[in-house]
Amino acid sequence: MSQRPELVWESGGPPALNRPIMVLALTGLFDISSVATKTIEHLVSNHKVETVATIDPDGFYDFQQERPTVWLDEYGDRQISWPANEFHAIRYPGFPHDLVVLSGVEPHVRWRTFCELVVEVARRTGCEVVVTVGASPEAVPHTRTPGVFGSTTNEELARALGL
Repeated sequence: MSQRPELVWESGGPPALNRPIMVLALTGLFDISSVATKTIEHLVSNHKVETVATIDPDGFYDFQQERPTVWLDEYGDRQISWPANEFHAIRYPGFPHDLVVLSGVEPHVRWRTFCELVVEVARRTGCEVVVTVGASPEAVPHTRTPGVFGSTTNEELARALGL
């Protein structure tokens, strides 16, 4: 298991998955109009998801900037929701790949450690590819199709995608 206290594995460790691909999106600078995080929501909607791991938010956020929310549950008891970064597995029987998705909040501090935790989850779940989804503002009139950009360090994938 992880020796890092910031990474909490569910159910005793990573599940056995079929050649998984990780897809991740974080709220923040590159989530204009919530396009990136809504993409993750769309991927997980109508599918049974299994929580794989979570990143403890305590060391990654300025809670004056990213405040936790307080709400009342169905019994009238106060509950608190902290910024969450959760990894979920989605199994696709009969397809060549399962997914590991991360939807969360980009950290304010300790980015290197945060990225190392994401890489650890990708490696331990056997992810073959990691895809990040983002959205940035662009001066495109509503009558034109907005641009889609991509990059990869894999030359074969770059050729296949025309990058």
